[in-house]
Amino acid sequence: MKNFIHTLLAISIFARLSVGLFAEDETTKTDAPKQQVIKIFDKDIEVILPNAVEGNLEITPNKKFHYAFTESKSFDITQALENFLDELAMKLKENPNWIVYIDGNADNQAGTTQEKYDISVLRAENAKKYLVELGVKPNRIFPRGRSDLYPLMPNDTEKGRQASRRVEIRISAK
Repeated sequence: MKNFIHTLLAISIFARLSVGLFAEDETTKTDAPKQQVIKIFDKDIEVILPNAVEGNLEITPNKKFHYAFTESKSFDITQALENFLDELAMKLKENPNWIVYIDGNADNQAGTTQEKYDISVLRAENAKKYLVELGVKPNRIFPRGRSDLYPLMPNDTEKGRQASRRVEIRISAK
């Protein structure tokens, strides 16, 4: 029975995702994409595209933010990620009990296993470095690379690969 339920959930997810990776919510319809929301296991997953113009993101603990990268082997901070990190740094200064986990991820076409891991580490480390440059204490930021082991979607399409090559930022209260 448990396997049957998991199968139904997987079919439901793929059906929803096949309609379009980045389904806009009603508050973000403009010419330039802002915050994009997809549903995975009944949880809202926000995926922000590299060319996104930020909207009013609610930065709170226990919420995940996913920032996509344009190229498989890119690890430079995108403008959208930079804008978010600027906001996050302000929030972290206002909330000294918050800590940040940054997971770098790669798609399946970023090279060898080692290259994918290295790219994912660089993505996470660059985000940490940027936050530290903005005055956030390094002991509040925990980066790690996850290679291509945790895709948001299957990597058999460009949209799936773009969703996979990302940093995932999670805020937690101590």
